[in-house]
Amino acid sequence: MLLEIWLANQAKFRAIVRTFFLDHSLVEDVLQEAFTRILQGKPDFGSEMEATNYLRRSVINTTIDKYRKHRRRAQFLNRHNTRIQLREASEETSPEGPLNRLLEHEESLTNQQLRNAVSRAMKDLPPKQRDAIEAFFHGTRGNMKEFCNEAGVPYSTLRSRMLSGIDKIRESLRKNGVPGFDNHSGEE
Repeated sequence: MLLEIWLANQAKFRAIVRTFFLDHSLVEDVLQEAFTRILQGKPDFGSEMEATNYLRRSVINTTIDKYRKHRRRAQFLNRHNTRIQLREASEETSPEGPLNRLLEHEESLTNQQLRNAVSRAMKDLPPKQRDAIEAFFHGTRGNMKEFCNEAGVPYSTLRSRMLSGIDKIRESLRKNGVPGFDNHSGEE
């Protein structure tokens, strides 16, 4: 019954989400998330009207949640850009001023936290993916041709392992709530 009602009203639900988001992929993400939440809740209804209203309300609530998340992300980016502008302004006037030192310290802590999170995620990767990432980005194994010959692995396989490893790192960062990697399916 829910699937039939969902399909019959999908255009209305899409219009609700479009009032908040113009990006087609975000609209589809919200609709998918709303439907997933509905199915996880396993609701029971007495009538079709009650089910339709529940679905509509679920879509609205999911849309509002996603909108708030995007707004917080935009505010975070604005604050970050403001910090950069303040730091650049303070460097012009006083490179050793207290504001500049405070901003550098805060940026250093943020960068260190990100490095630590990536390092933890790297440790959780399968060894082949970890080696591929290190070979690509850190050059710890020499050049790529040597590494491929040494490992007996075609370049395309090594590249595939690296991309899979990067995806797992991103997912780990999302799960751990690292700013800039919040849940939204792709990068946010």
